[in-house]
Amino acid sequence: MHIIRLEGKKVNNDVAKSVSIYLILYGLIFVASMLLISLENKGFETTFTSVAATLNNIGPGLDGVGPMENFGGFHPFSKCVFMFDMLAGRLELIPMVILFTPWAWKKRKIEPEKRSLFTKASFFLSIQNGRNYKYKIVL
Repeated sequence: MHIIRLEGKKVNNDVAKSVSIYLILYGLIFVASMLLISLENKGFETTFTSVAATLNNIGPGLDGVGPMENFGGFHPFSKCVFMFDMLAGRLELIPMVILFTPWAWKKRKIEPEKRSLFTKASFFLSIQNGRNYKYKIVL
């Protein structure tokens, strides 16, 4: 077992797990978006930088989406992928993935006294100042 330390302090296992989940989710969304956009055969540089620009909200990419170009030449399906990437990058990955899972839209009957409890999904994300935020899903 390897102990993770940050500024000399031991990192809590829940924080390490949350960071791992976030990074894996980010990588999966990036690769999936790259594969979907690559169906247009625009070239690796255009495909990679267009996904990087939209998922990270960093502005223009390179080659076909550079400062002198735009996203107008992409198919509407690719633009929908870019829209998802922009929302996921701006609003957080985990809530966006929860939004597109089937159980989030399934009708459930929950007693009123149990509505305030954490339901199926509870995520603890750590930010730079060390505070933990709980995403509370109320169904």
